[in-house]
Amino acid sequence: MRRTAVVVLAFFCLLDLGAGPAAAQPAPQRAPTIARTDPGAGFVPPALELSHLVLPAVSPAKARDLPARHDWREQGQVSPAKDQGSCGSCYAFAAVGDLESRVLRDWLQLVDLSENQVKECHYEANSCNGGNAQIAMNLLTLRGASLESCDPYVAADVACDLGCEPGFAVLAWHWLSGGLQPATADLKQALLDHGPLSTTVYAGDSSNPSWWQTFTEWDGGPGLYYAGGEQTNHAVMLVGWDDDQPHAGGGAGCWIVKNSWGASWGDVCGYGSAEGYCYLAYGSAGFGKWSSAIVELMPSYPELTVAAWDEGGWTGAYGYNQTAAWGLARHTVPDETNLHRVEFWTTDATVDVDVYVYADFDGTTLGGLLASALNRSFPAAGYHSVELTSPLALSPGVDYYVAVRFQNASYVYPVAIDGQGSRGAGHTWLSYSGSAWVDLGGTANCEAGIRIRTSPHATLAVEDPGSPPAPGAPHAARFELAAPWPNPFNPSTNVAFTLGAAARVRLRIHDLQGRALRTLVDAALDAGRHQEVWDGRDDAGRSLPAGVYVCRLDDGWQSRSQRVVLIK
Repeated sequence: MRRTAVVVLAFFCLLDLGAGPAAAQPAPQRAPTIARTDPGAGFVPPALELSHLVLPAVSPAKARDLPARHDWREQGQVSPAKDQGSCGSCYAFAAVGDLESRVLRDWLQLVDLSENQVKECHYEANSCNGGNAQIAMNLLTLRGASLESCDPYVAADVACDLGCEPGFAVLAWHWLSGGLQPATADLKQALLDHGPLSTTVYAGDSSNPSWWQTFTEWDGGPGLYYAGGEQTNHAVMLVGWDDDQPHAGGGAGCWIVKNSWGASWGDVCGYGSAEGYCYLAYGSAGFGKWSSAIVELMPSYPELTVAAWDEGGWTGAYGYNQTAAWGLARHTVPDETNLHRVEFWTTDATVDVDVYVYADFDGTTLGGLLASALNRSFPAAGYHSVELTSPLALSPGVDYYVAVRFQNASYVYPVAIDGQGSRGAGHTWLSYSGSAWVDLGGTANCEAGIRIRTSPHATLAVEDPGSPPAPGAPHAARFELAAPWPNPFNPSTNVAFTLGAAARVRLRIHDLQGRALRTLVDAALDAGRHQEVWDGRDDAGRSLPAGVYVCRLDDGWQSRSQRVVLIK
């Protein structure tokens, strides 16, 4: 494995705001970073100080109820093991494996996505010199993932190929743990909650060749066991556990780990005929540090674009020594399109996030409120996406201002910033209270991580998580769209929905690019339960091909979506 060393000096600075209104407010403070070194085989931890990222503690009673064995492979939610070769790209394989598993879980498709694109095209461009899930997710949120067939893997530093059409884009991703090893029960619960996880392990190195040899040559039998406390240096995937599996430490209880050293390495570890897996004793080798999970994605296509100033993603943070602060970003689009989602990084679990879109900003005051999405919260730090209740039409060449108020659970640097990408005045701002804004690009040499996702289509074909209706909505009562049944289906499926109050609603079938194919309902309906049947045809009566489609119900104020699979 290739090894490298990258060092970023720790720092802590205050901005000099000068005279004027801002001087009466606290000076913003930039979060300290840590020395960043590559400890070995391809995983390089982020330079952020993230010791506050810990998994929620599972109660003793709930821990006792956890099953003795769990394996996501048995539910068809793990893609086959691959081979990174002699290249420090394990971080790309773990990130892409996470995405492939999420596609299997959410879209019932096995896809082979490109690790080569992830290792060559992310902003830091480390290629075989190591990385982590966060820098991979920055690429997958901005651009999406391409197919392996378009950008096949090369176990060497090669040029980034941006000519491949993206297939899936990440909308939400969570850092579940930082540099502290999680408790076994807590990590088990996270695996149950999120599906297969990207995580890290200490696999040995030149300072510990004995453990390196043991790890690399394991081919079955008792699980691997290592009691040392070195920093983790290899990215892998956690897919299951077995409480009864013996390990080399003399006890029992092992994780089931998917590696990226090919299908001839390791063992099948209790399922199927494909190798590429190992057992690893609970608590061993730092396993579980820097765990993360993709929690929402959508199919991508060329017209789907993300406007962002933070090309490098989340590389630092600002705050005012309190858990709340504001970020602001100016965005301009080149063509007529629709703003569907506001997206951003959070530096902690949040108790409240409020999103506003304005038409005007004079450097001090925002005006002309166009849209808002209030009272959101997220259980973990990472990347998040908030869908507007209705898409906002954007005109080319016009400035739009997106303000986000972040309130963290505990971390006092709530606004994520990028200090690596291009910076400039008049792009993004920071504020203590939503006024007296500090120009980050012009003053602090960084940009806030606040983005917009746009598309010329009227809707994005992703599931609505069931957010509350917009303020002032007349139908704040029950509004539900049931999962279609049967699903998958052929030749027809039932689509039921419930209205808590009389409303004019539309129930339509969309493809994965958001295009409306069939209108099942476009009428005023009474409160109560309603049901329609879709026969797999479009509005012209043509039979549609097999694939994944989206049923979407909306009343002009709120919407709900469900996936449905047509088989032939």
